[in-house]
Formats: sequence, structure tokens, C-alpha cells
Amino acid sequence: METPPFFYRVNICFQKSKNHLTGIEEVEEVIREYKDKNPIKARIAAFSFFISYIETLLEARNSKYKDIEDAYDKLKDIFRPATRSFFKNGALESGLPDVTGKKCQIELVVNDPIEVDEVGEAYLVFELNNYEVIYTDLIDLLVCLQMELNYYNHFNLDKDKLETSEMVYCIEDDDIQSYSFLKVPLKWEGKEINPDNLIEINDLPVDEGLLKKIIREGESDWVEFKPSLVYNFNTNGASIGVKENIAKTLCAFANSKKTCILFIGVKDDGFIQGLEVSDFKILTEKNPKDFFQLEFSEMLNQFFGNSLANRIKKTFIEIDGKIIFIVKVLPSDNPMFMRKYINRVPEDKFYYREGPSSKEIRDIKEIVKFCLERFRKN
Repeated sequence: METPPFFYRVNICFQKSKNHLTGIEEVEEVIREYKDKNPIKARIAAFSFFISYIETLLEARNSKYKDIEDAYDKLKDIFRPATRSFFKNGALESGLPDVTGKKCQIELVVNDPIEVDEVGEAYLVFELNNYEVIYTDLIDLLVCLQMELNYYNHFNLDKDKLETSEMVYCIEDDDIQSYSFLKVPLKWEGKEINPDNLIEINDLPVDEGLLKKIIREGESDWVEFKPSLVYNFNTNGASIGVKENIAKTLCAFANSKKTCILFIGVKDDGFIQGLEVSDFKILTEKNPKDFFQLEFSEMLNQFFGNSLANRIKKTFIEIDGKIIFIVKVLPSDNPMFMRKYINRVPEDKFYYREGPSSKEIRDIKEIVKFCLERFRKN
């Protein structure tokens, strides 16, 4: 067969089971390549296999799905990032993220490059995901889909009438834009949110309804809730320990590969409590928001110096009549350490995110191993 300019690869890896004694996960990996001198046929076959595999996984749970986002919601427990646990000195310790990430993806793989691409370059043209407007995943998808369309146009290939276009809200440009691409099994209704209806978090527009949806879905590897910044509900006073827990979360978020969000004023169970019943009770000055911001800045300086401030975007927002503080943490370009004083001696602590928890790595070899994997430049 004549070598096509590109082909499609379906890459699936999910958790089949987990040993609850050792924490070791058994994963299943499936990789299928679809090649045809007419690439659109390979594309159709790849998407057909992708959808049928998702349906098989759902059928095993006696479940069906409405759309790809609903399928993701029902299967996300087996597609969470893989972790590894190990025994050390006879005890079970938390593991680092496994190098084998869990995924359900379709990639376009280049044989005959155009522009600055190279042979073997892969574009993620679709995956099992929750494509929300406020996340970069949606725009990243559209960018890759447009590159896929560029390949079809460059080689003047048959598109089998699959070319379409959608109006989608682009956060970075703060505007609704038209994107052309080949059809994918994703519903686009509601993804053209009007910027006039959005609330600004610094330069990040966020809709209150979407924030409430995030809170309802609970804590995860990129979402954390904290009821207060300084207020200790046990002592009814300020506590450095409360700030320290906030700092641990920020450190772990900065060491993640994705943008993360911390909600202060929300309880662990997702109840929107507000800052009026906690921090604002202590900060009794005329403008408690100013003093809250000052306490937050001092916390950053105490635990991170100047290393984290440029990765933070934050604001107050009112939800259901209650004021909360939202902190967006961008992924750090370099390993982030939290400085903690023990008996007045400073020690650097390293945290990473595992599910809804911030975990510490103490062994220097494991820290190096994690950093080589997380911060390795492509």
C-alpha cells in the first residue's frame, strides 16, 4: 500500500483493578494503528473503534452514555493518572505518578511532515475528556483539529463531507471565534458562552454557574477546597497551621502539569461556607478583603519567597450571597519547594498532587526522579 502522509493511532490505558493491600494497580493498554492510502477511511475506523471501546467499558458497568462528557464522567475513576506504591523498610509508602498515564485518545501521526513538523509527530485529535469552556483542553483540541485539517488541505485529501465549523469562546483572546475542523463526537452547544456574562478572575473569565459545577464535582487532582486562610475552627482564632496547609496545596499544584484551582471559603464536602464566618471574623478592620489579601501575600512570602507569586492569579467572588477567594495556580516551569521552619531551622519540603490529596516526597532520589519526569523539556 502506498504510504499515506499520516495515519491514526488509538491509545487506551485504564485501571482494571487495584490491590488494596499494596496499592499496586493493574492496567490494560490497547494501541491500534489505522492506515489507509485514503486517510479519511483510517480516521473513520479509528473513531469507530474508540467509541465501541468506550461503549464496551460502559456495558460492563450496565451503563450507557448521552455524550462524550457523560461517558467521561462515568469512567473517570478508571482513567485517573496512574500511581505506584512501594514497600520501604517493611512499610507501604505513597508512590509517585507512574510513567504510564491513563488515557483514551486518538492521535494523528505524521509520515510526511508539513511546516515545522517531523516524522512521527503526533497530534491529539480527540480523547475521553470533560471539555469545559473554562479549561484549555477545549482550545487545545481545536488547535490540533485545525492542524489535522491543514494536513487534509495540504495534500488535497478526501474529507468525506466531515468538514464543519463551530463558534467557540476563546479565553485567551476573550472573544468568540470560528474554528474549522473535521467532525468529532462532541456536542458544541453551550461552548459559545457570551463573554458579557462572564466574571473576570484577573485575566481569566469564569462563569459563576461553571464555578458551582466545579465545586459540585468535588476535590480532585486539580481542585482543592479550604474553609479558611488563617481561621482555626477549633480555637476560634488565627493559626499558622491553617496557612501551612494552604501552602502545601499551592506547592503541590505548582508541581502539577495542569492549571489548578484552590477555593478558600468552601468546606471539604463542597459546602460553600463563605469567609464571613471565618477569616473575616478575625480581620475586623473596615475592609477585611484588603487584610485578607495582605495575609495571603505574607503567606506566599513566608513559605515560598518570590518563587510562586508569578504563578498565582486570585480574586474574591460571591456565590449564593457568600464571599469566597479563588486562587488559580499555573504549572511551574521548575520544581517548587515549600520552605518550612522546624525549630527555627528552614527546611525545603516538596509536595505533589495525587488525586484529591497533596503528598510529600522526602527521599531525595524520589524527588529527583519525579522532577526528571515532570519537568523534562521536550
